[in-house]
Amino acid sequence: MATSDYQDKSFEAFCEQFLKIVDKQNRVIPLRLNAIQKKLIGELTGRDIILKPRQTGITTLIQAFIFRSMLEENTRAVTLTHLDSSTENIRKIQDTFYQHFPFSDLKRGSNNQVTVTYPLFNSSHTTSTAGSLDFGRGGTFTIFHGSEVAFWKDPEKIISGVAQSSRWIILESTPNGAQGWFYEKCLEALSGRGGWRLHFFPWYEFEEYRDIPDFKERKLQELGRFFYQEYPETVEECFLSSGEGYFDTLDLSRTFTAPANNQFVYGHVYSAGLDFGQSNDFTFLTVIDRTENCQVDYLHLNKLPWSQQRHEIIKMYRKWHLTSIRAEENSIGNVNIEELENAGLRIERFTTTNRSKNQIMQRLYDALENGLKLIDWPVQKMELRNMVSKQTKSGLWTIEAASGHDDTVMGLALAVSAKINSERRARSWN
Repeated sequence: MATSDYQDKSFEAFCEQFLKIVDKQNRVIPLRLNAIQKKLIGELTGRDIILKPRQTGITTLIQAFIFRSMLEENTRAVTLTHLDSSTENIRKIQDTFYQHFPFSDLKRGSNNQVTVTYPLFNSSHTTSTAGSLDFGRGGTFTIFHGSEVAFWKDPEKIISGVAQSSRWIILESTPNGAQGWFYEKCLEALSGRGGWRLHFFPWYEFEEYRDIPDFKERKLQELGRFFYQEYPETVEECFLSSGEGYFDTLDLSRTFTAPANNQFVYGHVYSAGLDFGQSNDFTFLTVIDRTENCQVDYLHLNKLPWSQQRHEIIKMYRKWHLTSIRAEENSIGNVNIEELENAGLRIERFTTTNRSKNQIMQRLYDALENGLKLIDWPVQKMELRNMVSKQTKSGLWTIEAASGHDDTVMGLALAVSAKINSERRARSWN
């Protein structure tokens, strides 16, 4: 068989005709792409984050992509996993591809527990377990595949070592709660920032799950509410956290229906809430139209100089002709508030204590119960779902994020509890 016999094939045809996998019944069968695999391979950009349900063939697809690339051009590929057992499974996938590949001249060079080479194509593939913080620094890679990245100990340092030198970076994982670097990157991608393309596949797009009678009902009985984390139907369901959700008793099915791309309307009354980010948190500013009872705009900022963040806040203030912003003054907020006031903004200062936070959360609860409409934005949905009420050993009730962030929730709570100068057609929620 000549090299051109497979290089001219489409990726789907290449997989089906030349690659073999071992199925769940331990049979060696052709790799026929399922609907999710077909969709993903056509959407890869080179900077990809994939949120996936359990066992849908995403990892196998990416390994097939690496294998074909190694046989077409000089390729230096790397795959890192979260567990030694997963690393071994990756090697088995690649070994099966090689052992059943019908090209007699394909020979491996070195082949050890870490790296395999194909001298004819000057290609190599390194497979290992995430953990070396300096992995990738100084190296140049064609393809970097990170598997189950949400479960790595320190993905930021690892990815930063390969980000500038890899043509393709493909990161995939099942979710691991509303926390960590992978979660942060998913939020950035949802917001259209960070340069990553987010790919999400609900469980019902996978034919095998669809074909199982009463699949969802059976899994719900087995997993309870965590069905929606293991087999999500929407992005926000991926990051469910355990605990008693503070907003769980509300029917929010019609809440996220506010239109986007709104414009200032003369005569309407607006209020705004501002929560400054600290370290890895996000700075969040939101504007509520108190006349129409809906959210009309927001800013979600991270890892920008404070001067640039204040510049964006000032632009928002002027865009909506605000008369004031209610802003949390704790920690870094106080310094930024002074700078905003020096720029001519009127700031209603808010000091966060357990008592004051509970009060504004109650105001937000009341606003949502009374029909406040929010923009359909997955980050807000996730953070609202992630708020829990807990009772400490001393009997004190607290409201906080079970994990991850509460920036959008704090901003909304500050906006709905902000003082307004005009009560004409304005919603007070008192």
